[in-house]
Amino acid sequence: ELLRYGSVSLTERGIQNATGWSIFGLTLFVKILTYPLTKKQIESSMAQQNLAPMIKAIKARYPDDKDKANAETARVYEQAGVNPLAGCLPTLFTLPIFWGLYRALLDASSDTSGLFNQSFYFIPDLAGPTTRENGTAWLLPLVDGQPPIGWEAAWPYVTLSALIVIAQLISQELIKQPETGEETESQKNTLLLVKFLPFMIGWFSLNVPAGLGLYWFSNTVLTTATQIYLRYGGGANPVVTEKMMAPKIKLGTAIRSSAIASAALAAPALADSPEDAAVASDPAASSN
Repeated sequence: ELLRYGSVSLTERGIQNATGWSIFGLTLFVKILTYPLTKKQIESSMAQQNLAPMIKAIKARYPDDKDKANAETARVYEQAGVNPLAGCLPTLFTLPIFWGLYRALLDASSDTSGLFNQSFYFIPDLAGPTTRENGTAWLLPLVDGQPPIGWEAAWPYVTLSALIVIAQLISQELIKQPETGEETESQKNTLLLVKFLPFMIGWFSLNVPAGLGLYWFSNTVLTTATQIYLRYGGGANPVVTEKMMAPKIKLGTAIRSSAIASAALAAPALADSPEDAAVASDPAASSN
């Protein structure tokens, strides 16, 4: 209904491609609404990145005791005020929007108002092409080099999917975190999956109405811009910064304060290795 209201309002004001701009406006509205959650997500991510040397030291201290290492890692996050699950909040919030838009566009063929069957610049039908055929039956299999609906009708939808893939790849490149070279096998598999994710999303966009692809493209562009501002434009204020973690801990000195950042700042001496800074949680560390 929100999308319908926006489209009707824009049409009454003489704005062409009203439904497409309504989808973009809805995307922008959701991004503004979820900005506090996104900010919290980025701050948590940056804090975890800055805590990485300490977490690495804990793992080095307990290479054969994963339970102990995990417990110490959780304690460090808790004392630093970092929530590793904060990154899930914006995604969970936008899922109902995504599903609602998907259902609305998929049911567009039964909408007598023709609201979702409007064009948007080079896209001839925001409800197409999957409302007329199932899945990618409009595109595959090729017969004599031609998709079932012909290239003239198919190229706008294929182009939109290509733009989604390109936007996803650019987004990944701009906001990716540097690899340390010490990732576990599980982390390497996750990174590999993330690299292929844009192509998976591109393929998925060929199976859904073009309006949903437009939402996905708009969301990618706005999300990338937001993350660039938060990460590199000074918008985020992580509870643990690089400056806080710069002083290393003297050999035999353990962090026992409830404020990780303050303790790190208070450490006056430099350590020679990560193991020297290993774990504050083990009072016996210095005696070992």
